[in-house]
This record gives sequence, structure tokens and C-alpha cells, in this order.
Amino acid sequence: MSNEAMVAPLSGTITVGVPVERAFSVFTESFNTWWPAEYHIGEADVAEAVLEPKEGGRWYERGVDGSECDWGRVLAWEPPHRLVVTWQINGRWEFDPDPAHASEIEVRFS
Repeated sequence: MSNEAMVAPLSGTITVGVPVERAFSVFTESFNTWWPAEYHIGEADVAEAVLEPKEGGRWYERGVDGSECDWGRVLAWEPPHRLVVTWQINGRWEFDPDPAHASEIEVRFS
């Protein structure tokens, strides 16, 4: 039996006044316009957050020094309606390469 507590699924809704295609595009292609730069795991300041636009793609940060730190993987890429990624950052703000420990984030656009 694990010592880790299970967290109930979280959910929320945000309404924006743009077409679904635009919302998906901004969310997936323009992380740097909305992701807080202070939330990164690399030693260097973050230059950009990258989401590779394909199932199996990487989700990671690139530091100003060119270093890269993975955050997770893309599990589902269904533009413009759905995106599922893993969150493989542990409670100490470190990447955990074991996908069995990952959280799953599903974002739907409607």
C-alpha cells in the first residue's frame, strides 16, 4: 500500500470570447503569453515553454541558456477540441520520468 494520498480530480471552466480554434491555438502555441515564468524547474530562467503538437510529443521548458527540462508528454492531440498531457513534476518541483507517477491534465475547448 502506498503512503501517497490520492487527490480527487480537479475541474474548472473558463469562458473566453474567441472561436474555439483561436482558444486552442493560443493555449497550445503561445504558452509564453500566459504561463507564469517563475514556475519552472530548470536552474536557468525559462526562455520558453514548449508543447510539441502531436500525440507522443514532449511538454517542456527551455532555459535562457538553452537547457531543456521535461514537464511531461502529450497523450492526446485533437485540435481544436481536446488536449491531454501528463504532468510529471513531483512535489519537490523535479521531473519524475516514471509515467506511473504522472498526473493527467485534460483540457477541452467547446
